[in-house]
Amino acid sequence: MLNVHITLQQLLESREHRAARQRLILDRFGFPLVSVTVVQPGEVKNNSNSRFLMAIARQEIAAKLQESGYQILWQWHENLATGPEALYSVKTDATALKSCCIELEEHHPLGRLWDIDVIDLDEKPVSRDMVDRLPRRCLICNADAHRCSRSREHSQDSLTDEISRRVSEFQQLSKC
Repeated sequence: MLNVHITLQQLLESREHRAARQRLILDRFGFPLVSVTVVQPGEVKNNSNSRFLMAIARQEIAAKLQESGYQILWQWHENLATGPEALYSVKTDATALKSCCIELEEHHPLGRLWDIDVIDLDEKPVSRDMVDRLPRRCLICNADAHRCSRSREHSQDSLTDEISRRVSEFQQLSKC
């Protein structure tokens, strides 16, 4: 499944499967979920960069949750053709969990390349606005990421190059 081009239909089906999995786990454990994917524009979602990003995300999320005193009740991950995914059922309040995850997104060198959602018991994502945080920033120009994405302000190649640059820089610094 590495470096496979996927279709829009496959991506949409993957999102439906993720939502169904989230519903099952919310019902089973009765606590909010952390749902993790990686930022990977284009038709190839499962590649060496996305797998590396997910591996680091999983390490950092587990460490941050433990450091915060939150109990992980259940976790799952898989490298799908539509990209790596991970889910965690966490015994805590959804807004506190969202704040914890935003800290990772904002302060870890790779955090901007992770898409960490917190899903509450009503199956709704906890927004950054709900915890008084600013919207995510664009990888390229630091403007509102949703605005740049909707307007296609930056080319897919420039986004992919920026992701590769950040991963490479992190890998080089990690070797020191």
